[in-house]
Amino acid sequence: MSKYSPRTQAVHAGEAAEGTILPVAPPLHMANSYLVDAGEPFSAEGLDADAPYIYGRWSNPTIKRLERRIAALEEAEGAACFASGMAAITA
Repeated sequence: MSKYSPRTQAVHAGEAAEGTILPVAPPLHMANSYLVDAGEPFSAEGLDADAPYIYGRWSNPTIKRLERRIAALEEAEGAACFASGMAAITA
């Protein structure tokens, strides 16, 4: 059980300060595709928690933040969120 209230967890769960800076409102990452090294192998079947951000339908920093917060609120190991309904039904 968390020592923080559900309201505090809803706002701050999954956040880690970068040095001494923790923004009150974290940034929204609206990019739908990301630049990666040309030599990096990738397939949608190989997605895992450590996969780099490639395409917004699969994951992005904003979705990861939401997943961490929902998992904290539900006291679960993890959560799965999607950028669209199509992403959810093809996951």
